[in-house]
Amino acid sequence: MILSYEHAELKREYLIKEIDKLPVGHEIMLRQKYPGVYITNWPGHPELKQKRMTANKPEAKRFLELCERRKALTEELAAVDGYIKYHSSARKVKDPIWMDRKFFDACIKYGDGNPRPKPDYAPEFDGVKFRSKSEANIAQLISGLGYEYVYETEFELIEGVIEYPDFTVWVPEIGRSFFLEHFGRLDKPDYKADAGWKINHYVDFGIIPGRDIVFSYESDKIPLDLDIVKQQINALIMANTLKK
Repeated sequence: MILSYEHAELKREYLIKEIDKLPVGHEIMLRQKYPGVYITNWPGHPELKQKRMTANKPEAKRFLELCERRKALTEELAAVDGYIKYHSSARKVKDPIWMDRKFFDACIKYGDGNPRPKPDYAPEFDGVKFRSKSEANIAQLISGLGYEYVYETEFELIEGVIEYPDFTVWVPEIGRSFFLEHFGRLDKPDYKADAGWKINHYVDFGIIPGRDIVFSYESDKIPLDLDIVKQQINALIMANTLKK
């Protein structure tokens, strides 16, 4: 199964590398009587290059098994190439938002821009009032990691739809920002539905969980676990260090 055009390209690269590891050759008849094989080339076995041997030898049996795998992978590669050729002309790719320092500085300008009133008991940290104790704790975590953040910047998620991501975090090590959204009342059906709507729209915009955004959760029965938030942030940073 191919997930996307990008996945097809990745799969194509993988298949080519795997095929290059496999031997090339064919079955033959030795003296018109004994079945055998002719090994054109076998990566990793230079001693067997251009060798003939009877098919009952262990090396020949293994050679034939690998040739079958090469055939299967070659057929799969042809299917992937067909997918790429068919989809390339009509391809519509959303470039993922590149949340560089310029973007982060723009977020600062619109920080704390959510017009929805905060509760009277709004906890405070570092001069910012938060909508919940959990959000204040997340802010302390981010600050403790040494990262700058902006709380509830105004952000046009899709045309005409404004969102206020709970946190926009700048990570200098990877040269980009990421969002962190905290869902704190998932035991309430209406809140859960709104959270699902928000997550879907982030993905539609090209903001991918684990690469561009982290989600944290809690409910009446499941408290916020800051260790899990730290693990998610670490995983996101590591994902952004992989070679493109």
